[in-house]
Amino acid sequence: VGEPDFPTPEPIRAAGEPAVADDFEAMGVGEPPSRWNVYSPSWAPVRVVASDGDGRVLELRDEEPYDYARAQRVFAERRSVRVRFRLRPLQASAPLEIDVLGARGERPVRLALTARGRVAACHEGVWQDGGTYEAGRWIAFEIDVNRGNSSDRFEVQLDGRSILSRPGVFTDPAAGVARLSFRTGPYRHRGSGGEDLL
Repeated sequence: VGEPDFPTPEPIRAAGEPAVADDFEAMGVGEPPSRWNVYSPSWAPVRVVASDGDGRVLELRDEEPYDYARAQRVFAERRSVRVRFRLRPLQASAPLEIDVLGARGERPVRLALTARGRVAACHEGVWQDGGTYEAGRWIAFEIDVNRGNSSDRFEVQLDGRSILSRPGVFTDPAAGVARLSFRTGPYRHRGSGGEDLL
């Protein structure tokens, strides 16, 4: 077993600050992002890179057929939160799953860029089609979780356009949310006689 290209950043973060506004320009090129929890196998690295004309960005690259890259940003647990980020998929033929997670790993809000060039949101455990996305183009995401302290609902906008006809209902029940997760492969349900909540 070979050594990873770089060590996992320590300490692993379980709690985050109330407001998060990460600026990758302040982070070193080729290094894992500070204040993020990453899972970065040798063939699926997570690192800060210089992007042509866009400055420094967080890159998840995946050439690993049996594993995935994952980056999680922890923030202070809240019942209601607005999450905003920009994302540029370099192809429309590989999946990227985006979760807003509860503090114990519950997955109330699940989104995906599919390998068929579609955007999808999981509403009550059923995937809803949200239209197409283009390789190489930046997409502005805005996710409102429990806007106005509503009950287990979320809304998603891409470039200012809602991708659901009505607010989505949580897939997993969660008292609040505390993490944003990006993953280049399917979620691995682990555990026996219960759930391994990571």
